[in-house]
Amino acid sequence: MNTISRISDFLFKIKFEDLPENVIHESKRILLDSIGCAVAGLNSKKGQCSVDVSRKLGGPQEASIIGTPYKVSAANAAFANGETINALDFDAILRPAVHITPWVIPSAIGLGESLHSSGKELLLAIALGHEISNKLAKALSTDIKLNDTIHKITYPQEKAPISGYSFNAISSAGIAGKIIGLEPDALANAIAIAGYNAPMQSFTQWEQSGTPALIKYGSAGWVAQTGVVAAMLAESGYTGDLTLLDGEYGFWRYSGAQSWNPTVLFDGLGEDWEILDVRYKKYPCCGITHSALDAFTNLIEENKLTPDDIERVTVWLDPTAQLPLWQQRKIDDEVKAQFSVAYDIAVAAFRLNLNWEWLKPATRINPAIINFMQKIEVLALPEYNTFTNQNSSVQMSIVEIKTHKNTIKKENRFASGKKSPGKPSFSDQYLEGKFINNTTGHISNSLIGEFIEQLWEIENQANIADLISLLSHN
Repeated sequence: MNTISRISDFLFKIKFEDLPENVIHESKRILLDSIGCAVAGLNSKKGQCSVDVSRKLGGPQEASIIGTPYKVSAANAAFANGETINALDFDAILRPAVHITPWVIPSAIGLGESLHSSGKELLLAIALGHEISNKLAKALSTDIKLNDTIHKITYPQEKAPISGYSFNAISSAGIAGKIIGLEPDALANAIAIAGYNAPMQSFTQWEQSGTPALIKYGSAGWVAQTGVVAAMLAESGYTGDLTLLDGEYGFWRYSGAQSWNPTVLFDGLGEDWEILDVRYKKYPCCGITHSALDAFTNLIEENKLTPDDIERVTVWLDPTAQLPLWQQRKIDDEVKAQFSVAYDIAVAAFRLNLNWEWLKPATRINPAIINFMQKIEVLALPEYNTFTNQNSSVQMSIVEIKTHKNTIKKENRFASGKKSPGKPSFSDQYLEGKFINNTTGHISNSLIGEFIEQLWEIENQANIADLISLLSHN
């Protein structure tokens, strides 16, 4: 059996009843978080452009653009929802794949709503989408050869020369086919079709160029849409290359990976459950800054510091932050705001609301924030790789604040949002608060409360369209 057929066989056979209770619950948590991010993303230019195009593409009114009264085809809804979930860079991450959620679950949500799928079917698809994507990422990055020496990859300090999120197309199509109810052969073809249409690996180009484009490291919406179309094509009898993941010239080669070890893909598949390692974002910005933001906010709260109390801030963190994108000082668009370390530290100093308020135009041109940015120096932490090589979950940072009276410093090894030594993951109540914060102003308070209540019981719902429709009111 080839690799794709083994994946499709796994996807076809697994049932909701096979999921452990903690996996079911985490799938609910990530659904709550993602939908909140989608609604908040409607504020952004990226979100507005995507919704506008999705509406122009139209199609049968079968699936919702989340947080709006608009319905379009399942494929076009997947596109818009993928873009809005990722718009603020507020969506959950899971290493080594990092970004999975906006690339994958919109295909299941769009098709699930159009086909009147049950809550159990959607939760299963969410768990499976994260399972396949993160296993693929591990299998595609087991080691690289640099200067004739084999190095183990532990994202982000060592990466293949070419990287991106193309592997998400495979899991997007896989869970879309699962929602449709494809037989194993058709499910395998859906995966194969999506694999041939996966995007080019553009992350490294974007990262190195420092271009603050709305597309960022790639389009989540296009990959989610690809999954829907691939599954629908397979359902109609369209076929793909089932050897996609095998051989010398397979997916691993043309996606830029330096090696491919399918054994890693199947090691613990459907047993140790990747979704349980997800990290939720506390701040609407790039994840490499979060550990430093935790340290900084802890210092200013403990010492009751106002921006006027602070003379200088020095931040040592992931060496990636030395690239131009993270060093931006002129914040004239939302992507620069998400990736500029100095900007995000400055916004945190003014204790702004942890939602679109961080990124909106009025905040970006606020003279007080612009002036405070001049007090901030961002440096590479020399020993960063040493710590992360020992434990890939470590996100080492040091923050030093010089005030008018003294100098205070804090070291932080783990960003908030994921269970780690000395730190719990965010509670359900915290994620509810984040959801409320992201949706207030778009959705009425009564509907927000009703949505949260129903989401925690979604496995009892026969039709997820009823839940999604709660957020489709003006």
